[in-house]
Amino acid sequence: MILVTGANGNVGSFVCQSLVALGAEGTFIKAVTRPSPETTQRRLDFLDSDTFDAALEGIRKVFLVRPPALAKPDRDMLPFLQACQNKNISQLVFLSLQGVEHNTITPHAKIESLIKQLGLPYTFLRPSFFMQNLTMQHREEITHDDVLFMPAGDGKTNFIDARDIAEVAAAVLLQEGHINKAYELTGSDSYSYYEVAQMLTDALNRPIRYARPGFLRYLIHSLRKGMPISFALVTGIIYTVARLGNADRYSPELTTLLARQPTPLSQFIEEHIEFWKKT
Repeated sequence: MILVTGANGNVGSFVCQSLVALGAEGTFIKAVTRPSPETTQRRLDFLDSDTFDAALEGIRKVFLVRPPALAKPDRDMLPFLQACQNKNISQLVFLSLQGVEHNTITPHAKIESLIKQLGLPYTFLRPSFFMQNLTMQHREEITHDDVLFMPAGDGKTNFIDARDIAEVAAAVLLQEGHINKAYELTGSDSYSYYEVAQMLTDALNRPIRYARPGFLRYLIHSLRKGMPISFALVTGIIYTVARLGNADRYSPELTTLLARQPTPLSQFIEEHIEFWKKT
């Protein structure tokens, strides 16, 4: 049995859909903080160790997503990882971050390190920047302010559809041969945020501009919007990686694993136009 954490979230929900599409319905449990009465859900709170035993009962594999608000892995994630170790989990598929092996300041890097230290059989998925951030994190500013506001400078970013990541996750959970491997998952192309703004402009038929703030201005802006400081710092660091020119790497591993090309950003934007229309 597979436990899918973050099952109501961005990638986790898509993983559940992909498992069903691959004929694995009935082989996974959704881990959520507030489960409904349905039998396919279990309560899991990373900050409440009393939820671990019941959540992991009968589980052999885990798809692990770090909640964005949990920025201290030694405190927030280690107890759950130790519970996985005690339950002899046979595979832990962790949603990590592209370039994490060179960016040790991120929580993702620390979690990867903890997983290895505990000797858990792992598969690390290291995706580039989610296309869905444009429809979620940046939706309001695009819709209401006609602006992209991130400290990425002139650097290019490789974008990947979270649905593609989920399809890979489902595949490595169901197939053999992926233990103790790390996969860098990217889209086919990289774009500057000036180019992304132009793509949105063309699709929405109204001007969208890229503000190009500095790190401090972005941090202040994010805090004023109510973003937790830990999340603002992590996202700011990720955008700084792009500004430094380290976020435009292409990897063929998604194409190899799925035997198809990644979803293009232009297609994603066309499919999600309704998200940015003014009401």
